[in-house]
Amino acid sequence: MRAENLHRVFPKSVALVAMFVGGFMLSSCSTSPQVGGCSIAPQANCQGANLAGAHLNNADLHGANLTGADLSGAHLGNANLSGADLSRTDLSKTNLGNANLSGVKSGGFTGEPNSLPSRWNSYNGYLLGPGANLSGADLSRINVPDTVKLDLHGANLSYANFTAGMVSGASAQADFSNANMEHADLTNAQMFGANFTDADMRFSHVYWTGFTNANLTGVNFIGAKLGNAYINDGLTMKDGVRTDSTTSCTNRKPGPCSGPDLSAP
Repeated sequence: MRAENLHRVFPKSVALVAMFVGGFMLSSCSTSPQVGGCSIAPQANCQGANLAGAHLNNADLHGANLTGADLSGAHLGNANLSGADLSRTDLSKTNLGNANLSGVKSGGFTGEPNSLPSRWNSYNGYLLGPGANLSGADLSRINVPDTVKLDLHGANLSYANFTAGMVSGASAQADFSNANMEHADLTNAQMFGANFTDADMRFSHVYWTGFTNANLTGVNFIGAKLGNAYINDGLTMKDGVRTDSTTSCTNRKPGPCSGPDLSAP
C-alpha cells in the first residue's frame, strides 16, 4: 500500500505514533484507519473511495456505504461486509474469500472478483448468496449453469425480477428457502427441483412458472398470482402451502387453492 494513500496532517504538538497492523497504518490520533479517503469502520461512508489494491483483510466494514468505490485488486479476505452497499463498485480481481456478505447490497458492479465466499456467485453485476439483499434486483433471463447451485437461502428478493430465468437444474437445485420473495416476478421462470421451503411469496407473480419437482413446503402464496404455473402432482412437495381468497390459483380462479396442483375447485 502506498504511503501517500495514508498521509494525514496533525498539529506539531501532537506526537505521532504509527504502526502497521494487517495492512493498515494505525495512528494514536485516529480511532479508525484511513485508506483512500475512507474511514475503515462499521457504517463508514466510503462512497466513491479509491481502495484499489488496498489490504483490508479482516476489516470491519459492516453497514458501510461503498457505492461507486474502486475496490479493484483489493484484499478483503475475512472482512465483515454484512449489510454493506457495494452497488456500482469496481470489483475487478477483488479478493472476497471468506468475507461476510450477509445482507450485502449490490447491482451494477463492474469486473469480476478473484474469489468469493463459499456458496456465493456473481451474475450481471450482482452478488448472489445466502442472506443477500437483492430487493428489486433485475435477474430476468438469468441462466444458471446446471452444475452451479444458486444458494439464496434467507435472501431479500422482494420485488426481484426473475422473468424467463433458468435458475435451477437437474443436478444443482436452487435454494430459496426462508427467502423474502414478496412481489417477486417469476413469470415464465424454470425452477426445476428448487427448494422454496418457508419462502414468503406473498403477492408474487408466478404466471407459467415451472415448479417441477420443487419443494414448496410452507410457502406463503397469499395474494400471489399462480396462473398456469406448473406444479406436478406427487412430485412437487407442497405441505403447508398458504393461500386464501386473494390468491389467484393455477387455474386462474380465486383461492383457496386446494387442488393437488394448487388449483381452485
